[in-house]
Amino acid sequence: MNLIVDIQKKLRDHPLKVSFEIDTTTLGILGASGCGKSMLLKCIAGIETPDSGRIQLGDHVLFDKEKGIDVPPQKRKVGLLFQQYALFPHLTVYKNLSSVTTDVQLIQKLVHMFQLENVENSYPRQLSGGQKQRVALARILASKPELLLLDEPFSALDTSLKEELQLELQNHLTGFNGNVLIVSHSLDELYRLCPNLGIMTKSGLIQGMTTDLFKQPQTVEAARLTGCKNIYPIKRIDAHTLKIPGIEKPWTVAAEILKNCSYIGIRAHDLLLDDSHVNLLTVQYVSSQQTPFEQNAWFCCNNLDFWWKGSKQINVEKINHFTVSPKAIMVLRE
Repeated sequence: MNLIVDIQKKLRDHPLKVSFEIDTTTLGILGASGCGKSMLLKCIAGIETPDSGRIQLGDHVLFDKEKGIDVPPQKRKVGLLFQQYALFPHLTVYKNLSSVTTDVQLIQKLVHMFQLENVENSYPRQLSGGQKQRVALARILASKPELLLLDEPFSALDTSLKEELQLELQNHLTGFNGNVLIVSHSLDELYRLCPNLGIMTKSGLIQGMTTDLFKQPQTVEAARLTGCKNIYPIKRIDAHTLKIPGIEKPWTVAAEILKNCSYIGIRAHDLLLDDSHVNLLTVQYVSSQQTPFEQNAWFCCNNLDFWWKGSKQINVEKINHFTVSPKAIMVLRE
């Protein structure tokens, strides 16, 4: 079922302009805080009204400013998970689910799926934040929506439970015949759950396959939003050769360097400790920081700073050079 969204709405600091079309898939929405990700979901659900544009789900027009169409939220068959959960405080977990469906088998399936057996007779005030979030997810799925909107769905869960429920949700979404939009700040979460990604930038929504956009985010802003911190201005020499100010020798790049591209991005894991001498970078160690399973380290080359991430078994103070594969270099426009 197609979802077509082409809307504009004035926010406090900037206008929200979003245009995309998807068909029976899961689309992740990534963007900076305050860019309008949650507002986008509210407009699709009918809780907020766009200033202009059109929203269509399948054959049904949900909103059309020019034609004066604005279908009420309860008639849109859209399920929205609020960050605040919005559970009925006077109803038990089971009754929260039964408030949207009379299908007892479905309720029991969801209770088991979200590990709610021990709390199905409890009230929201008796639940932890993670339990409330699971109940809210289960209630939305119980309503059998044609479109599912999830706003930071796993933000209140601890790491181990988060990964387990992400897998459960992924399995459930495999059999879901509608579209799913997931707003999240977690890059891992979006990469794991969403085959397609929309990156909300100041210049508009950049949309594509998630794997492709992580390999080539297209713009400097999108690269930063996908976690790249090594971004540098360049001078284009030809279609596959560039010069980084401060680095003596030209570098070779696999991607075509279009004339409107004036930056490159290198992910921290793509600074390699080998002797291939391809795109060689001579560096001086600055500092490092340990994490539970790897380490971060910072280096400099002339006036350029480089952030590296890798194994804790490596003595980073002895690192004096990196190489960068031409395929790993992201060519970016402003």
